[in-house]
Amino acid sequence: HMNVLLVKRIIIIVITVISLLILNTVCWKLRKKLKHKGFKVGLSLVSVLGSIMLLLMLGTFLFTDYILYYPHFNKEAYLQLQNNENLEELEINTPVGKCAGWMYHSMKEGNTTIILYPGNMFTSEEMMGYSTGFDGGTDGQGINVITLDYPGYGRSEGIPTERTMKSMALAAYDAIISRSDMQDQKIVLM
Repeated sequence: HMNVLLVKRIIIIVITVISLLILNTVCWKLRKKLKHKGFKVGLSLVSVLGSIMLLLMLGTFLFTDYILYYPHFNKEAYLQLQNNENLEELEINTPVGKCAGWMYHSMKEGNTTIILYPGNMFTSEEMMGYSTGFDGGTDGQGINVITLDYPGYGRSEGIPTERTMKSMALAAYDAIISRSDMQDQKIVLM
């Protein structure tokens, strides 16, 4: 998968460089043929603004993953969760790498488990701190909560893309529902 991303980026860089060369060559040749100074200035402006636009488009493409996704790891939140005896640290092997997360085992008897994918603002460690509140307001019925990280987030391996997130989520779901403690559970995906 990493090779496909690298090839896509190289192709976009090559296309941008070729576009810059064509734009500037055409403008340079037209400037040499024109006699009117106003047209020459206009072509220079087209050349400069066109080059800036192409470079901005290249930068946007190259850094889109970092703009849309915010892969990070919150060590402080991770260390806080390790001290909670009701939490189980999860590591699930998937086709796109290890999926990491946490499972909160309710202290009340219950038959519902919520699997929560935090999104690109949080890691599973950060979200688990908020999620255990589900268990307190359920009128005596316990709710287990599982938080799982996207690829590249928290302790999960991989690169976050639409394809890898879907693949990892499906494989993690399959692994979770095959656990013996999940056999009689209603599973809710969030």
